[in-house]
Amino acid sequence: MLLPWISDLGLVASNPEKNILKGFPLLVKRTVVSSIVRYFHAQYEHAISQLTTASHVNWAMEVIGQSFQLPIDDHEVINMAIDIYQRWLFNDNDRPEPIKNDLQRFIQEIFDHFSFIFEARQSTQTSAPSPYNPLKDHIFLANRVLDIFLQMGLHGEMIGEDTWNHILKIILGVTDSTIRGKQGLTELNYGLLKVLFELWLCSLSDDKVMWCHLQTYAVQWGRHMATIKQWNSVCIALTQRVINLLYGPTEGTPIVKIQWKGLNQNNNPNPNVGNPTTELDLPDEYIYYAWNMFLYVVGNPNRLLDPEIHLKAFQGIQFITKLLAYVGTDPPLAKLKQSSTDVHLPYAPDGNTILQVFGPWFFEAVNHREPQFNEGRAVAYAALCRIYCRKGGRPFERENLALFYHAIRDGLAEDDIIVFSAIILNSCKIFSYELEGSHTLIPHYMRVCGMILSGTDKSKYPEVLRSACITLISSLICLPNHFAGAEESEKNPIYVNLKVDISDTFLKSLQEERSTRNIQHVMWCISTLIHEEIYLNPFVAITFIRAMLDLLKNHGAKPMREYQPEVFITIYEVLNTLTPLYSSLQVADPNVALSIVDTIALQVPIQLQLLSNSATQTSYKLIEEGLYCICDWVMVGHDRIMPDRDVVSRIISAIEVSLNAPRVLRGTSPTTSVPQDHV
Repeated sequence: MLLPWISDLGLVASNPEKNILKGFPLLVKRTVVSSIVRYFHAQYEHAISQLTTASHVNWAMEVIGQSFQLPIDDHEVINMAIDIYQRWLFNDNDRPEPIKNDLQRFIQEIFDHFSFIFEARQSTQTSAPSPYNPLKDHIFLANRVLDIFLQMGLHGEMIGEDTWNHILKIILGVTDSTIRGKQGLTELNYGLLKVLFELWLCSLSDDKVMWCHLQTYAVQWGRHMATIKQWNSVCIALTQRVINLLYGPTEGTPIVKIQWKGLNQNNNPNPNVGNPTTELDLPDEYIYYAWNMFLYVVGNPNRLLDPEIHLKAFQGIQFITKLLAYVGTDPPLAKLKQSSTDVHLPYAPDGNTILQVFGPWFFEAVNHREPQFNEGRAVAYAALCRIYCRKGGRPFERENLALFYHAIRDGLAEDDIIVFSAIILNSCKIFSYELEGSHTLIPHYMRVCGMILSGTDKSKYPEVLRSACITLISSLICLPNHFAGAEESEKNPIYVNLKVDISDTFLKSLQEERSTRNIQHVMWCISTLIHEEIYLNPFVAITFIRAMLDLLKNHGAKPMREYQPEVFITIYEVLNTLTPLYSSLQVADPNVALSIVDTIALQVPIQLQLLSNSATQTSYKLIEEGLYCICDWVMVGHDRIMPDRDVVSRIISAIEVSLNAPRVLRGTSPTTSVPQDHV
């Protein structure tokens, strides 16, 4: 006597000699079942004393088990029946003697009967409003039974392997009938999957046939978000435990800690079923086995046809690969310092091994061409970039590098911002890791970064994306000169064109960027570029200096600035770093020092006036750096500056205005006042 769906699947055979009351009229069944169940509930000791043989128990279970097929209107009787079976399962003193003598068979039969509670059914009441909600009662009863399944996982020592497999088949069949067969309550999907996966782990099953059953049906549940979310939760928890076992106490978790999704008070009122966190202490050897098996439970995630579910699956897999790839990169140093024992930080895992497990899924995903799967593709690209762009580990095999470079090249050629943004954001330091052959990607990255940084529509490309582009290009500044004259450089135009591309991109970014942090980053990159090029092409430096001075003249004195004061502070600081290069700069422009000093001397009094009503630490810093910059450039370019009486007059005026500035701007703290002694 069990849910027909389970027997139809062939998981558990149905006994035709059972379920005697099935064809009886509902009124008769209600009368018989209610009488017997209420009698057991009210006079339990006397009732079980009458069950002296296995036949007596079988007869009683025929009646009690029939209660789970009654309409939910009979929820009180069903609840009492659950109480009876719960006592027989977990309290040895409350079991009839025949059950003690054949415990395994009766446990299996009890769970057969429990399977009926998950079948959807209609209320038989047709009169006006009832005092209860049938759906709410059904959910409550189903959760009680799910809790009993979980309790069996904690009493695994009392049941044999055959009984374990039987219980797993029952919960597997119930889950399949609910999710795929739509014969149960959809409200139970998350709870059922939690109980199924948790019970499966508690069983410590290594039966390949059972795992094959699980995968066969779980693959078919993949069209439901609940399946992927709970599968992600289990795989992530097992991964963290595997990492802890492989790499030591600084990594992962010391137990399997599963964070379930989708559980709520309405659909999972039972505190055990509704608990969003499960902690399992499983044998170490089984952890590895279960991790490997669970990864493939839902099959190839690229076969998921719903774009949202496809995305959710790859988000989970990406998180798993991130955990593996970043082992040893972010240890809890504070805890290590407090530890009395010597703890050695682990080496990073081999990226080739990670790719052996997850690479086929990711590379297949990035080759999806349907636009609706682009978000999933982007996640797959992000995961691949994180695997390849990291410190440590053995060098990647050439075959893996070739696959990666081919995928990146195609992704950067995409028009979809979701895809190329994922690549840029997660591989902005790719050239810092010196991957063999990675320089073949430079033109592709430069094309996309140039497009992003030179665009006038900043709302199209987020600040963080533009920042990643700047970081990526900054890692290329030294390459053209480093490879200059090398045999491979002469044959490959990458390095020849790169120098011009970098300069053009930074110049456009300097003119278009509005993010304070990003433009500061650009200007310091420009400083590096100038130092790199000063002896080969000092005219590049003059171009950038003029661009920064134009920025200062056009925006530094505007009452409603497009730029924050920090931007102009950075201009002054960057110009200061160039004073040691004056001998080379004046070859390209003899009046470079004069232009810099004249522009700043004009700006300081105006900025001082604008900031007088809103004096802050930044205000002090702005005027201070302006005066420092004037002084430093006067020192190196005095032969050009001092003969120009107009410029000298403006310098004196700027200093005088600063020294006589209102007290509110000069401040009372010596650390924030303008350094008069220096002036």
